[in-house]
Amino acid sequence: MRDSARGIVPDALLDRTTKGTGTLDAALGLRQHAPQLAELWRESLLAEHGLVDQTRLTHVCARPDTPELADGRLLSTVGCELWLRAHQGVIPPSTPKAT
Repeated sequence: MRDSARGIVPDALLDRTTKGTGTLDAALGLRQHAPQLAELWRESLLAEHGLVDQTRLTHVCARPDTPELADGRLLSTVGCELWLRAHQGVIPPSTPKAT
């Protein structure tokens, strides 16, 4: 696959011997969407069911560079929250309602 990407993907990326983690992208995304995440946890259905610590999630999301976010658990938790909202017909915060 690497050879088929030559000429399309920069050689510096194809020739590197380490794997990127994406943590910078994740931190930037958390910063950009911090208000929506804070609102998501303020109205968390998972918290209502006692499955997550609402205060802790809000605190962690306010610190996007924390090592606590390195393992991807936050993204799984966001996915679970959004799934539960969809399952129960609850519109996520900051989502425009259909007209």
